[in-house]
Amino acid sequence: MAYFELILSCMETSTLRNSRKKMATLGRVLVALPFLVFGGCSRQKPSIVFTQVPGASFGGPNTSGAISGRVMGFKQGDRVVLYAHSGNRWWIQPISRMPFTKIKEDGTWTSMTHLGLEYAAVLVRGDYDADAVIFSLPDRNKHVIAKAIVPAASGSQLPSFSSKILHFSGYDWEVRAVSSPEGGLAHNYKPGNVWLDDKGAMHLRISREGTQWVCAEARTTRSLGYGSYQFMLETVQNMEPAATLGLFTRDENSTDMKYTEMDIHVSRWGNPETKNGEYVIQPYQVPSNVYRFEIPKGSVSTGFRWSPGSASFSTAHGASQNGKPVAVWTFNTGVPAPTGERTYINLCEFGFPKVPLEHGAEVVIDRFQFLP
Repeated sequence: MAYFELILSCMETSTLRNSRKKMATLGRVLVALPFLVFGGCSRQKPSIVFTQVPGASFGGPNTSGAISGRVMGFKQGDRVVLYAHSGNRWWIQPISRMPFTKIKEDGTWTSMTHLGLEYAAVLVRGDYDADAVIFSLPDRNKHVIAKAIVPAASGSQLPSFSSKILHFSGYDWEVRAVSSPEGGLAHNYKPGNVWLDDKGAMHLRISREGTQWVCAEARTTRSLGYGSYQFMLETVQNMEPAATLGLFTRDENSTDMKYTEMDIHVSRWGNPETKNGEYVIQPYQVPSNVYRFEIPKGSVSTGFRWSPGSASFSTAHGASQNGKPVAVWTFNTGVPAPTGERTYINLCEFGFPKVPLEHGAEVVIDRFQFLP
């Protein structure tokens, strides 16, 4: 009898042990179930939806809001790259050194973002190298699994470009009041940094507010098109190497990445050893689109003659274009046609200088002249 009791006891123990193994296996399945539903074992097509979207703004370092969403059909290790759209560019969020947003086990994600006119989320996989600033979102490939774009929240009030108009040299100029994400760096602007003196000359200033430099910009209220553009400047030799004066045409609403932009730059781009004058036909990355030269001390007249297929730049001593020539150069390739561009005068700091800006800057434009 004791023999059979021992056999039954062993059989019960074995059965119990097997039951426990089955229960443990079932437990592991139940624990993994959320991942199986939301994650990589799902056969659901990868997609992204937004659940929270911030308001609209032209961008800038002092604007921010929360953005959230959900990813379906993702795999473990996938991440989200967020972008805000402003100035015809997509800017990675929340900052360039933190390009990836983590996806939670249930597929949700959330982050802070600088504001823009619209927002994008890109689902990426593997060793993906995210660019900080791009003109268009990446196409789908083995690393880019899905993407979604959403406009800024409805009902948000978009700030006006300008709240101040100056009448300078016979033209009305809007003074910039909103930030501008240009040159890989978001710049703040202050209307009070542009003014006219008693003689009618335009002053532009880079001022310090807290830990940030605040720039100055004015643009014509209308397009001028083909013709001769001349700017009469007081001395620019006192500008620090990191200060940049730009005299240019630009169509901010253009879908062309060149923006109908042609530039005269006065800057050493943060390097004291660099020449301080530059003529440019965008894009500047093309070497033949840039001509550099040295601007001397004293007042100068600088400008260009824009005609179909040609842009002839010149700089001369004194307040007249008839003064002794300093630099003359003509571009005959890549010259844009008018598209509704404005004429701009901009003074700002270069964002990546070898020698940082220390004391700000102020320049004086004595006169602007346009001849058709």
